[in-house]
Amino acid sequence: MGSSVRFQIESGSSFLLFPVKRGNPQCRVRIFHQGNEVRFFTIELSDFVDCEWEARVDGSEWIGSEVEVVIEGGSFDGGAPCRLGDGSYASGAYGESLRPQYHFSPYRGWMNDPNGLVYYGGEYHLFFQHNPYGWGWGNMTWGHAVSQDLLHWRELGDVLHPDDLGTMFSGSGVCDVRNSSGFGDGNRASLVLIYTAAGNPFTQCVAYSRDGRTFHKHAGNPVIGNIDKGNRDPKVFWHEGTGRWVMALYVGHQNESEYTVELHGSSDLLHWERLSVVSGGKGDNRYLYECPDMFELCVEGSDQRRWVLTAANGEYQIGDFDGVEFVPESSVLRSCEGIAYASQTFDGLPDGRRVMMSWLRAESPGMPFNQCQSVPQELTLVRTSGGLRLSRKPLRELVSLRRRSYAGSGLLDYLGDSCEIRLVRSHGRGLDFSYRGLALTIKGDALELCGHRCPWRYGGGDGEAVVLYVDRTTIECFSEDGLNYVSIGILDALGGSGYQVSSGVDVSLFELAPTVGLQK
Repeated sequence: MGSSVRFQIESGSSFLLFPVKRGNPQCRVRIFHQGNEVRFFTIELSDFVDCEWEARVDGSEWIGSEVEVVIEGGSFDGGAPCRLGDGSYASGAYGESLRPQYHFSPYRGWMNDPNGLVYYGGEYHLFFQHNPYGWGWGNMTWGHAVSQDLLHWRELGDVLHPDDLGTMFSGSGVCDVRNSSGFGDGNRASLVLIYTAAGNPFTQCVAYSRDGRTFHKHAGNPVIGNIDKGNRDPKVFWHEGTGRWVMALYVGHQNESEYTVELHGSSDLLHWERLSVVSGGKGDNRYLYECPDMFELCVEGSDQRRWVLTAANGEYQIGDFDGVEFVPESSVLRSCEGIAYASQTFDGLPDGRRVMMSWLRAESPGMPFNQCQSVPQELTLVRTSGGLRLSRKPLRELVSLRRRSYAGSGLLDYLGDSCEIRLVRSHGRGLDFSYRGLALTIKGDALELCGHRCPWRYGGGDGEAVVLYVDRTTIECFSEDGLNYVSIGILDALGGSGYQVSSGVDVSLFELAPTVGLQK
């Protein structure tokens, strides 16, 4: 069975703390309350003297009673290497040397896909794939953060934990203003999360909250049973024309060698029927593999509206959706290059904007956290010589983070590593720019950024701005009014010296105020 220890959970000391050190043997931890297994996870356990950081389990829901912690495997004898704590943050939290300063990252552990992006109760909610117990992927749980402005995020506790149906894979969130699910209390709409339980087999499940803080899993889960080996990542939205909820669900067939998105409909978020299927790629063609999103956008400068179906790898199609079938009207297009993945958009924004965030696959070695989210981006459809295209522009509110500004050779007076750099070409198409180890070249239809080469579509002309968001471990680069977007991971840019720029290019740098920290 393994070693075990019992704790009496009391107010003021309700967090279970586990010491972690990368490379140590994996242990399996099981926590029991009143005879029920309430948490289970794997972890590279250490001791408190030699650990790199401490993982936390919030036991506030068990206050006034006892829990038993059982540890299986590893190299420990006797009592379990864990203790009670008050949940206070470690010294230096959010101030680590490789902590992005205006990109959201978790206090501790691994992060990947953004989940359940939704406006509810006067707040923006960001849920995310989270391993609270390790630096690498695993133990998939939904973390949670809230914001008043899409820039300053306050991380809350994890809300969806692995259970008998599986670990918590990706999904979406909606504000059920019509109380179609019946989860509301008559005074306030419920926030409903729709997610994949990654068990054997994978199924689709629902959880809900009436206050945006405490979440309850639906007693009737799953709401959609297994379809094929690869069925996951439900994106749900309200379709006004048919007066029902629609789910875009990734379904991989024939051992996931053929990728599709199935569209399902529901009147109550609990009972679903298949509506239609959108075919994607096969084999090495990864279109519609994982994390679909589907939404309607205005064409910039008109009242025309079209539907967009996006995939995890940044590919998308533009088309028509009648509430049953999505009919593509474009070829498969690409909206990004680089490390951005699993992009999702917010549901129910009060100003009608369509705002997207992505997982940036940028490591932070030696840190107690790993990976981050992109800056929020506003989406529009724009007309180009090749037809309609998706534009991803940095959120307009990012300008509020600007503090000091630097220009020309004065850039060398800036000694930080979290900034916005704007390059405006007065003539010509080419661009060469280097600054403290950051090197950018645009020539013809190709871009090279810090050694990373990728296509650069819609070559610009006079007055074109190239905007770089640099933040310790990442660079996000935008151009052509959002038609070009590339993101890369870095560890040494802005660590060198020197400055050069090709003629006809004006350069401005803005130091950006940090948005991370222990916000109350």
